[in-house]
Amino acid sequence: MNIKKIIIKNKYHKFYPLLNNYFYGSNGIYKIKTNSNGFRTHEFTKRKYKKNYLFLGDSFIAADNISNNESFINLYEENKKDVILYNLGVDGTGTDQQLNIFEEYGRKIYFDELVICVNPENIFRNLRKEIQFKINSNHVINFAKDYYSLKKNKLVFNENIKNQNKYSKFQKLKISKINHNLKKYLSIKNYYLLRRFFGKDTFSIYNSNSYEWRLMKKILLEFRKKTNKKINIILIPHPEHYFGVTSMKKILNCFKSLKSENFNIINLNDYLIKMPAHKLNKLPINKFDYHFSKYGHQIIYKILRNIL
Repeated sequence: MNIKKIIIKNKYHKFYPLLNNYFYGSNGIYKIKTNSNGFRTHEFTKRKYKKNYLFLGDSFIAADNISNNESFINLYEENKKDVILYNLGVDGTGTDQQLNIFEEYGRKIYFDELVICVNPENIFRNLRKEIQFKINSNHVINFAKDYYSLKKNKLVFNENIKNQNKYSKFQKLKISKINHNLKKYLSIKNYYLLRRFFGKDTFSIYNSNSYEWRLMKKILLEFRKKTNKKINIILIPHPEHYFGVTSMKKILNCFKSLKSENFNIINLNDYLIKMPAHKLNKLPINKFDYHFSKYGHQIIYKILRNIL
């Protein structure tokens, strides 16, 4: 996440408004174009199309290292008649910041369905009191962010801007050479198999009784309080999931508990895991960047066009 394209706010961060620039990332040169509100999407309007979707999410939805016109959201619009998809995805956000974005901008847009795209890592981002931005290949800077917590099982919003000086610091990026070399010499699948062999299960935190999940659930239920429109939750799998190394069962079971609250749960891994290995290898940009490649966005579009 490059700070050159991001505006920091206490409740969330977003892109600079009216960007129309080229950037260099792990996929080479790509172009970011933003509207006057600072999102990689159209100008907001309350015009009604045949179908109107509002998407929220992190870098997987913001199409990190991919040009706007190559994202699955743009592909969906180009190939469907009288449909509009507003993309309010922003790199590095958790579900907590996405809720804050929705509170501020959701009322400015007419939509039939809300689509919240959840990267499993969001459960950890919701806990953070700071957010980290990469300055260059060796250094990062932290900024304080507002956050939610649970008190007596009630969701509480906590302002953290007063601690800006505590968290704002320029520091050297810690890079594990062992981890880097493992990714370099192993296939994506074998890298995760090795992690699994040594007991590395990043997402074991997904269980109905954990504080982290209860916080995530309360944040998602806030969306239901703020709109009576249909809400879809799309689960975005990591390579360890679509290569079948780690099961998404625990994660999926947690989200299925939201069905009783009128959420529609879509698990992309149900579709990706059926693909042959040589195609799965092309879904991420490369071994060091697991965001969807141009090919990956084409696959996600083809899946979603038959679901939404």
